Amino acid sequence: MAEAQAKPVTYLYFAYGSNMARLQMKRLCPGAKFASRGILRDHQLAFTRPGGEFGGGIADLKPVKGRVVEGVLWEVTEDHLKALDEYEEAPRAYVRKTVTVEKPDGTPATAFCYFAVPVGNYAPSRRYMRLIIQGAEEHNLSDPYVAYLESIRTRG
Repeated sequence: MAEAQAKPVTYLYFAYGSNMARLQMKRLCPGAKFASRGILRDHQLAFTRPGGEFGGGIADLKPVKGRVVEGVLWEVTEDHLKALDEYEEAPRAYVRKTVTVEKPDGTPATAFCYFAVPVGNYAPSRRYMRLIIQGAEEHNLSDPYVAYLESIRTRG
């Protein structure tokens, strides 16, 4: 009798920036699965680090009472965690933290996400914002939130 193959341990990852986009995640974490949309309450999107492959500011989360950040919950493996940590330059540029995200049906989900080690405020590049908006639209984030993303001033 063949033994059942153990299913790999998975984690929920809350993406709120460019990692919401399917192609970006497919490149970084092949095999990661979309789990749900999610809302992180009492936080706001910010751009507190310069650079990255896109130029301009890169996304971060700031605690702000009453604000929300919409994003995507991905189901990822231990190997994906390593790839994400490397991409996010954790723990030098970003720190992985556990958050409670609200799913569309109102149930809470425990996930991890990345918070930047802030160094200032920087306008994101148009290319970077297009990728964030693409990910938001691909996963049907709310129209008001997509409109908010579209309103963010970009550099260049």
